[in-house]
Amino acid sequence: MNRLRLLVIGWVAVCCLSAQTPLPLAQAVDKLIAEDEHWAYTRVTRSLSRDGTPSSSVTIEQFDPSRPYDRQWTLVTLNGHAPSRSDVASWQTAKVRMTKARGERTLGDILDLDHARVLTETSVSVAYAVPILPDASKRFPADKFQVIMTVDKVHAVLTAFSVQQREKFRVAGVASVDSVQVDGRLASVDGRFAPVLVWARGNGRGHLFGLIPVSVGREFSYGDFRRVKPFRERFGVQIGEIKALDF
Repeated sequence: MNRLRLLVIGWVAVCCLSAQTPLPLAQAVDKLIAEDEHWAYTRVTRSLSRDGTPSSSVTIEQFDPSRPYDRQWTLVTLNGHAPSRSDVASWQTAKVRMTKARGERTLGDILDLDHARVLTETSVSVAYAVPILPDASKRFPADKFQVIMTVDKVHAVLTAFSVQQREKFRVAGVASVDSVQVDGRLASVDGRFAPVLVWARGNGRGHLFGLIPVSVGREFSYGDFRRVKPFRERFGVQIGEIKALDF
């Protein structure tokens, strides 16, 4: 689904399986692909303070994949107030810029699912450590991160994911990235279908010029789910690959 466009600071989704992908993970991914862009929803975004406390002001957006592509997103509230025309114009520009920057990359272009390995396992779930491909990002070194994907073994569905920074690194020679953590949780909204993303949080901390502390954090919650027919299916286009998660 459009949201499952994974944050690596904006970061997780899925595609392109082969025989080497572990079976429970492969089954969970297949179910995600089957659900691609079948849900309309409301997304609520809150900024996080340096200590992780969510802000009281929220940004509310609605997404409906049954509508034409340029009208699938609607801005309802911006930082706690009704958006002006100028606000909407700036928001739309940012959406276009984000889409162009993300392009059509899928998780198959980002994650090496074939080399996923079991990290932890219980009688009901299994967590996989999935490598990031070396050329996945032009800005962030893939070897400094690890991705954890948790699968419900009983129902063969994805229930959670996490992107974790393993080492510090520098960006553009002027900023050091000290820590990045992205977590997401999926839950069932209709027992007939695979779980959907219902909550995600991303935190990043670092220093500018080695002196000025910088902290960026967002928390996302998703609700008001409604099952719809994707716009592209109106033209007989087959479901393709889930795109990288957009938070």
